[in-house]
Amino acid sequence: MIDQDLQDLLAAWHGADVDDARQLVLLDKLRQNEEFRARFAEEVTILSELKTVHYAAPRWLRVSDSLGWGNEEEMKAPSVSRMGESEFSALVMERIRSQPPEAPLRQWFGGFGIRYALAAVILLSLVLAYFILHPSPQGGFIARKEFPAGNAPIAVLLGAVDVKWEMDNAPSHAGQLLEMGRLKASSGRLSFSFLNGVTVSAEAPLELDLRSVDELVCLRGKLRVQVPLGAEGFVVNSPHCTVVDRGTEFALNVTPDLPTDVMVFDGRADVFMENKKIGGTISTTIGESQAVRVDQDMESPLSIKALPEEFTTMLPAELVPLDIPDSYRDLILASQPWGYWRFQEDSSGMLPNEIDGGPAFRILGDVGFRHHSTGNRSLLFPGDRADPDTLLMLDSPWTPSVENGYAIELWFEAENFSNSTLVALLNSNKPLPHNNHSMVVEVCANKQEMGNIRFLHRWPPGPSLGVNLNSKRIYVPCKWTHLVVQRTGDQLQLFVDGELVNEIVLATDQLIGPNHVLLGRLLTPEFGAPPSMRRLFRGGMDEVAIYNRPLTPDEIRARRDAIY
Repeated sequence: MIDQDLQDLLAAWHGADVDDARQLVLLDKLRQNEEFRARFAEEVTILSELKTVHYAAPRWLRVSDSLGWGNEEEMKAPSVSRMGESEFSALVMERIRSQPPEAPLRQWFGGFGIRYALAAVILLSLVLAYFILHPSPQGGFIARKEFPAGNAPIAVLLGAVDVKWEMDNAPSHAGQLLEMGRLKASSGRLSFSFLNGVTVSAEAPLELDLRSVDELVCLRGKLRVQVPLGAEGFVVNSPHCTVVDRGTEFALNVTPDLPTDVMVFDGRADVFMENKKIGGTISTTIGESQAVRVDQDMESPLSIKALPEEFTTMLPAELVPLDIPDSYRDLILASQPWGYWRFQEDSSGMLPNEIDGGPAFRILGDVGFRHHSTGNRSLLFPGDRADPDTLLMLDSPWTPSVENGYAIELWFEAENFSNSTLVALLNSNKPLPHNNHSMVVEVCANKQEMGNIRFLHRWPPGPSLGVNLNSKRIYVPCKWTHLVVQRTGDQLQLFVDGELVNEIVLATDQLIGPNHVLLGRLLTPEFGAPPSMRRLFRGGMDEVAIYNRPLTPDEIRARRDAIY
């Protein structure tokens, strides 16, 4: 929970009547305690992100006096008190510019240093101004790039069980894209994934407003929210409180005319509520297996016993089968692949090659299998839900053809939007472990490539830089997607579901050499990569083929047409 000093400091920041002696104590602690200073900066930044909680404008805690910027009466003057936040920030910036370098700034911040003082004040000013002057994102990258205004998909339905919708144009199947707007149901359960990878399971009676990939409003219902690395800061607003994720899994129960309960299952989250008594906002941080209750008449969130059974659970995605006809194998073999893996059988953790004498894939970790109605069997990667060392690794290196080019082909079905690796090529001229990639093929959920498929080529192999091809269209979870990445002559090409979606010209000498081939993970476990670099794929994969020549557009479309 938030400590009393920090709570009083935040209350004073938002206009509460904190007496002079108490303010001096708080300012002194702010000067001398680096950890306290960092926590205060973090809380103010979080508060500035909130869009639906109304709170009084900051009074800067008499900082104007401490910095020699005038007195309290000046700051209360009509010309100042009627300022908007952006105007006030401009005033702060003007005072910063006019401040003599050796004046009270150094005195107030003491050993912390004038550079950091200036940086802190500028940062806080700009943060406040930015979030007031800029509305919340409306679909982000995808909305601007491909879809008409107002029709930007920001999420996809992953599953629905016994849902009775109370809305027009209700989603009808897993894999259907969801736009900004209202979701309302009287009964049942559903789950959906935002383009940034945030996954939400909801239990009716339910009324949600999907605002952006970073925010939703829950007016009624039970929610369970999983936020992956890179999407921290996701906001759930409700009538009584706002929950800001800090890298976590949390749940909340929202019922009209009753208190709202919030519980964290993993990580931590910040819970904000309006304090009507002081006219400001009070926040509480809760960690794993902690819970709070919030009501409009409370002065601050109330700690309660965490009862997981009172909250909804995550609803699994509705994965669809991949029905492969008997003729599909012959179609692939007719194109003379260097290697072809159908994953129909395994022996001692090895998945054999359909090409006689070709290398097998070795199973590492908890890779599973799904059996489909036609007798087909596909891989099932658990992602971060199980062993973090899960992947498939080719038993011997592959050297793409210098003369002819190459192609890598596969089918995949993602369980949600995520930053995760389908295929990674690690230079085999250097002993493992290392992170010198020649090629990476990924599905993305980051701000720059949200919902895209990414094909990265690096020459020379290394841990950074390279040439990127992006699909320029979103992939859809809970749907099998056909993918081909290849080099033909001096061009890199990316095909999705039989169509060329992007290509780029390379220099003729940018030719990758022999490589270890990984499926489902960016690096080998021995590298000791942090979670953000593991990029574990969650979902299905099948019919992987590698060629020492590029495929023709007709060959690629024939694969798609054989399944769809």
